[in-house]
Amino acid sequence: ELTRREAKTSTGLTNWNPAYISRVLRNLFYSGTIVYRKSYIPDYLEQKHKTNYGEVDKIIVEGKHEPIISKEDFKKVQEIMDSHTRQIQLGRRRGIGVAKNIWSKKLECECGSHFNKTIYHRNKDNVTYSYICHNRKSHPKGRIYNDGHIPCDMKELQDNLVDKINFNFTQNDEIGHWTVTAENSKFLLDVDIFCKKNDMIFMNYINPDGFAPHKTLWSGGSGSGEIRLYKKINKSLEIVEHARVENCGCEYGEY
Repeated sequence: ELTRREAKTSTGLTNWNPAYISRVLRNLFYSGTIVYRKSYIPDYLEQKHKTNYGEVDKIIVEGKHEPIISKEDFKKVQEIMDSHTRQIQLGRRRGIGVAKNIWSKKLECECGSHFNKTIYHRNKDNVTYSYICHNRKSHPKGRIYNDGHIPCDMKELQDNLVDKINFNFTQNDEIGHWTVTAENSKFLLDVDIFCKKNDMIFMNYINPDGFAPHKTLWSGGSGSGEIRLYKKINKSLEIVEHARVENCGCEYGEY
């Protein structure tokens, strides 16, 4: 929008990009504060400037110019921006990307990293995808890392993780019952959860405008049940993993 309006940057250009806008939003000058020593020279023989991320104390003074944003609003902007980033080093932050694929959001490797969707195979007629552990992708095996990082050896997962999902909820006066079945050509996952209604909260939520979005909304955190993973062998199922679930979050609503 700024580029379309041909709004000028501090250097007189009209080409705006996210990185430049981020620097503007982070600049204390617009709130009436001046920061000195944003960069420093660590080696006076080389005379190379380095961005100061906290290695050297900065000098912060109140300017005599008129601010274009209040300090309260500037602080709110920083809080919003910080909520979308994470600190990676002293004074340095990196944006938290929002996964476009549902499995990139949900899948978590045994090493603790999430999975990235990547191209597994491509030909002139088709493209197939897979999911790879971010830790494995960014730290390949066979290399030595100075920080002592241990690479992950999790194999890639094919994109055909789930072909079909069935969800069902039944209830009586005392218990709510959730069942979820997910399957593909090789495996079937069965989730079976119960929760007593006495342990749940019936939420009568009404929007500020007076509209009630739910006819019924039950919520609780004391569900229990089982999760079973089966492997498909011919027309039969062979159980691979079985786990007991306790204190599971449960929610059900009707619109």
